[in-house]
Formats: sequence, structure tokens, C-alpha cells
Amino acid sequence: MPINSVPVDQTAFAKCMIVAIEPKNDRETGIQFTDRDGTKRKWSAQVVISMPSRWEAGKTESEVVAVTLTIADDPTGLVKDGDAVWFDGLSVGVMNPEQGDNGRIRGGRLFWQASGIHVRQSAGAGKRAE
Repeated sequence: MPINSVPVDQTAFAKCMIVAIEPKNDRETGIQFTDRDGTKRKWSAQVVISMPSRWEAGKTESEVVAVTLTIADDPTGLVKDGDAVWFDGLSVGVMNPEQGDNGRIRGGRLFWQASGIHVRQSAGAGKRAE
């Protein structure tokens, strides 16, 4: 089986801040997605990730990414917009490109996934949802 995702070294991030978190629902049915055995639900966490610029010393580059969380507990009560966060098991992969019925290519995009989220606090342990 080919490797379709790799772990992410979050220590490279200058900042990782939550923008929004919501259930990841099927567009047609509105039902929240779960893992294969139905014990963990899927959530979409929109986060701003900032890293030191490779091109200009002292500058950062930022991007908003959607991380799919597959966890048992509802994380919305533990993290709120603007919280600095880090993830358990954060990985990134690439969806295989494929040609749709209309002849257009879809896929070929990055996907981010994790198995837990924590609030990063300046001192002590953070809150956690897994």
C-alpha cells in the first residue's frame, strides 16, 4: 500500500491559531462523517499556520488550512476562535488527481488530518480533545 500522507513537524510553526471548528458533514445528507467503526466523529478545523519566511529574515508567511480531526469528543467546547493550538498526529498528504465524468481533473490537492487538538498555553499543560 503506498504512503499517502506524512507526519508534520509542528515545531517549525511560528504560530498555529484556530479560526473556526465545525462538524464535517456530508453535503447531501447533512450527517456528520465518522470513522469506519462509527466511534469517532470528524470535524473541520480551520487554522492559520505561520512559519518563518524562507526568503526574508524576520518575516513570517501564513496560510489558512483545513485540518480534518477524527476524534471521539466534541472539541468545540475546548477550543475557541483565536486560540493557539497544536495537534496530535498531524499529517499532510496529497489527494490523487482523477478525471471526473465531465472531463475535468479533480484532486491533486493537499489534505491535513489529525487525531487530537490542544490549546497551547504559555505555561503548563494545555486542554485537550481526543
